[in-house]
Amino acid sequence: MKRHARRAGSKTPVRAGLLATSMLQNHVCDGLGAVKRDLRSAMHDDTRALFADSLDLDAALAADHPAEHRWDHLLGHASTRRILAVEVHAAHTSDVGVVIRKKKAAKQQLQAHLAAGAQVSSWIWVPSGKVGFVPMERAVLRLSESGIVFAGSKLQTKHLP
Repeated sequence: MKRHARRAGSKTPVRAGLLATSMLQNHVCDGLGAVKRDLRSAMHDDTRALFADSLDLDAALAADHPAEHRWDHLLGHASTRRILAVEVHAAHTSDVGVVIRKKKAAKQQLQAHLAAGAQVSSWIWVPSGKVGFVPMERAVLRLSESGIVFAGSKLQTKHLP
């Protein structure tokens, strides 16, 4: 169940990072309310309670960017107040370039929505199934050079700020 409740005087990390006039504000949910099932199942149990808010960025931007790459989610890390971008995607060698292009597109798409000084502090890729990188080291290096953390099998606290 999605919860779009907003507490008066209290802004969660994603809400605070967005312009007050951004149409994305209407899509932000408390906790993991905006997170799709594929990401919930790809999160380690310990990490689920660490988020104050969430945004299904893919769905929120679909109407304005129907033919473009779109990143999956923005999550507001409660203790650090940082915004994390999390992508759940197949993890094969051919997908490395796709995920890098998704990040570039998301950064452009978010420019019109982020408040002054706000930024996504971490871009994290969580595989949606079996990892099939050949060779693994080169794929992870490409991702690292592009500022993307590869989470391996599940999103864990060690991947968070």
